Amino acid sequence: MTAVLLATAVAALTAAADVGSKRVVVARLVEGRLYGARGWGLRRAHNRRGAVAPLSPRYAVVAWAVCAAGIVWLLATRTRPPSPLVSAGFGLALGGAAGNVAGRLTGGAVVDFVAAGPWPVFNLADAAMVAGIALSVAGAR
Repeated sequence: MTAVLLATAVAALTAAADVGSKRVVVARLVEGRLYGARGWGLRRAHNRRGAVAPLSPRYAVVAWAVCAAGIVWLLATRTRPPSPLVSAGFGLALGGAAGNVAGRLTGGAVVDFVAAGPWPVFNLADAAMVAGIALSVAGAR
């Protein structure tokens, strides 16, 4: 499997899992209520802000498209094929970003639901982006 194909497949699966999990959360969990104990568990929250500053859906799409084009370019123009770990990492990061952009486009906000103690509530897309970057860095060594 080529690097671009692997990254694309991982991205599609990641985005689908993220969007599906958010739909279940919206259908089943009451906003703001903690399903767990001592700050750990599930808590539905709607995040209308970007990671650093408010981000309109239009700019989120532009940012995602630029990142996607950059990843495809990186994978396609390397002189030697990247490791499967790097390709999968890029796919995780891209799929996570796509899942969050989809939420911004359809609902104007990202649905977060994983409560992990002192950290801000996050979702599968956020976790996929962090894991994807870590995998890409680890695989590039």
